[in-house]
Parts: sequence; structure tokens; C-alpha cells
Amino acid sequence: SKQLELEEEQAKRREKDTIRKREKRIKLKEEAIKSKARVPLSILKITTQHSSIPQPPLFTSCTGCRDDC
Repeated sequence: SKQLELEEEQAKRREKDTIRKREKRIKLKEEAIKSKARVPLSILKITTQHSSIPQPPLFTSCTGCRDDC
């Protein structure tokens, strides 16, 4: 039926989206680790505690996509 095809299509799209998000998260994590390695820990602590620019936390579970995280 048409409804079933539509649901399958949405499921496929969601799956692709999930994979893409996961890859993006892995990439972000790797880049964060690389940049942390370059920055001395003391400086890193200072900047994260007293950041004037509010930065969204990178690796908290996102509320937008329940099936993803």
C-alpha cells in the first residue's frame, strides 16, 4: 500500500540521517581530542570555566532525535 511505502521511505531516510549524525559526532569527537592535545590542560580549564561565549556542549545526548542517541 501507499502508506507502507511512505513509512519505509521515511525509515530509510531516518536511518541515513542517523548514520550521518553518528559519523559527524565521531568526527567532532576526534577533532576535539586533537585540539585538546595541542592546548595545555591548564589553559583549557580556564577557557572552559570562564568562557565569555556560551558554547553548546558537544557530546551531550541531543533531545531532538531520540532514536539516534
